[in-house]
Amino acid sequence: RVGGDWYDAIPLAPGRVLLCVGDVVGRGPQAAAVMGQLRGALGIFAAEDAEPGPLLDRLAGFAAGVPEAMGTTTALCLVDLASREVRYACAGHPPPLVVPEGHDAPAWFLWEGRSPPLGLASNGPRPHAARALAAGDTLLLYTDGLIERTRESIDQSLERLRRAAGGTGAPSADALCDELLETMAAGGSADDTALLALRLDPATPEPLEVAVQADASQLATLRRRLTGWLRDAGAGSAGEDVVL
Repeated sequence: RVGGDWYDAIPLAPGRVLLCVGDVVGRGPQAAAVMGQLRGALGIFAAEDAEPGPLLDRLAGFAAGVPEAMGTTTALCLVDLASREVRYACAGHPPPLVVPEGHDAPAWFLWEGRSPPLGLASNGPRPHAARALAAGDTLLLYTDGLIERTRESIDQSLERLRRAAGGTGAPSADALCDELLETMAAGGSADDTALLALRLDPATPEPLEVAVQADASQLATLRRRLTGWLRDAGAGSAGEDVVL
């Protein structure tokens, strides 16, 4: 069926990617046409400034000239692939979900950076927030067709998704999406669904070779180089001991 859900992954230099999902109210050809306008405008605006808060402001300004866009929700995540920092903003949309690697750690939502849906007044500039993710984490964006059920509150729906995602232990982003679509389909809604996942695989850095003068003033430089290398190697908190 033709609907108003959309998703996109826009590569940006240097080493960044903008993930976005959105949901236009209604369904059918008109909803799909509005979706196409918003998705196209977002891609153009992101090429100029991909910071999620200002980007939502520009998209909201564009949507104000499209009456059928009233009430559209969207979530934007700007991911730095090197530092694994995600900057994010949601306009009336369900929060992105972070799924740690393995079965043990619970999944958790990105609850900050929230503002009203497009077409509704926002109290000042739309906010965004930032969080650091870990190697192996999967960032999941989705539309409400994945979670909404009759006779179930939105809080119950979100908790059901969080439990399902945290218990999969899926080895890849593709596998996670497949498992969630199957698990969440029971008693599912008739609404269309978009699902987008980014797995932050651990980096395998090149061997670190540094030559410095035997002088105490070189220690700061050496520590910076070693700290960055250990972070990319996934050393975690043990890296502090190594640097010391």
